[in-house]
Amino acid sequence: MKQLVKVHMLPTEDKTDILSVTMGKLTELRYIPLLIKEELSPEDYKIKSYQHLYFTSDEKIKKGDYAYDEFNKVVFKSGSDNPGASRKIVATTDKSLKLKSKCDCSESESIYCGKLKTEGLCQQLLSQIPQSFIEDYCKAGGIDEVLLECGEYCEYCGEEYCDNLRCKGYKDIFQYALDQNNCVIIHPVKPKLYTREHMRLSFKEGYNAAVTSINNNRYDEDYEVVKFDDWIKGNLK
Repeated sequence: MKQLVKVHMLPTEDKTDILSVTMGKLTELRYIPLLIKEELSPEDYKIKSYQHLYFTSDEKIKKGDYAYDEFNKVVFKSGSDNPGASRKIVATTDKSLKLKSKCDCSESESIYCGKLKTEGLCQQLLSQIPQSFIEDYCKAGGIDEVLLECGEYCEYCGEEYCDNLRCKGYKDIFQYALDQNNCVIIHPVKPKLYTREHMRLSFKEGYNAAVTSINNNRYDEDYEVVKFDDWIKGNLK
């Protein structure tokens, strides 16, 4: 099972692996490990800012969850009164967003204790975003949406859709799948493909609405077909 989530980027005072640089009127993203590999430095850029990434879903926000206010573009911990345009944060590069103050095994300095998932992952931080995606994000100049692997996992043993007798009395709960580094498992969103006929119908609807609103007349279909063909020739290869 896969869940569609949005990707947001926010500036931070933390030194991260994402650097937004401005050169004249052009703003681009730099992936810090690649920058260093090319023997460059963040200090080579005068106008720059480090960035964090946040994956958000439209799940119900509960008290204590971390959320993103889309209107004010800020991150907050949910309380009794949340902004209306808010989305639940399900993964991030920001390691200040902690689920617990320390690991269940009292290894407070580690992100997780190293136990296998079947024994219970002692997770301190909110789920993390893998380095491979961070690099892809910088190379693409931004990615708006991704799909995350998820499923119904037993709250006792961690297995998906569990039917073990030893887990009787425990329920399966919705969770995002994680790798051993506490990172979400990401799949790209496949771009939608449209046929010429789909495009023509969309063009027809838009053209008809515009002509009707301006002249209170129906469109001339022959003229509409010619205009559509001209647009296709001018905009699509």
